[in-house]
Amino acid sequence: MPECKKIITHKPNDAKTYYNLGMAYYKKCEYDRAIAAFSETIKRDPDHFEAYHNRGNAYCDELDFEKAIVDYTKAIEIKPDYAEAYYSRGKVYTEYDARNKAITDFGMAIKFDSEHADAHGYRADLYREKGEYDKAIEGYSMEVELRPDYAEVYFDRGTVYLKKGEYDRALEDFNKAVELIPTFTKVYAKRARTYSHLGEFELAVQDYNKC
Repeated sequence: MPECKKIITHKPNDAKTYYNLGMAYYKKCEYDRAIAAFSETIKRDPDHFEAYHNRGNAYCDELDFEKAIVDYTKAIEIKPDYAEAYYSRGKVYTEYDARNKAITDFGMAIKFDSEHADAHGYRADLYREKGEYDKAIEGYSMEVELRPDYAEVYFDRGTVYLKKGEYDRALEDFNKAVELIPTFTKVYAKRARTYSHLGEFELAVQDYNKC
């Protein structure tokens, strides 16, 4: 941090230095200072899409979602294929319960970065909330391919299979989730319900006792 400030003294018009300073403040969770540094970056380089994006992140962490959306939108305007900005704006739209806008943004993030696991996961969550279970399963399945050791996604996909009455598939996902994290207690309740639907009542009782 002192090095950045020293450089700024000698290079008052250096956008890169202000950007690096902003990132340093952001990582320290000093969001007001990060916003000020990113703003200085933008003054010196109005097309610095990363500065807009990260200033948006700082606004988001301060719960100033309207300003965050403005900055994410500006970053996208400058760089239309900037997947991370679409993803970030999509997350903010979920705060406003603007599901369709969020789904669109997560879709754009995936379009420009097909391996964006978080975008697949968030969009699948929204499809699940809307009752579009096949689309949710498709999204979770993509997330499984991208991070096969992430227990939460097996729980999420298993929950959708349970809602659809596909109990064997639900059981397979819940088994995988507890294999990865044996202390994942909320899985046991879902698996117990699944066992009940399959007529495996003793196994259901065992799982309920683990909740």
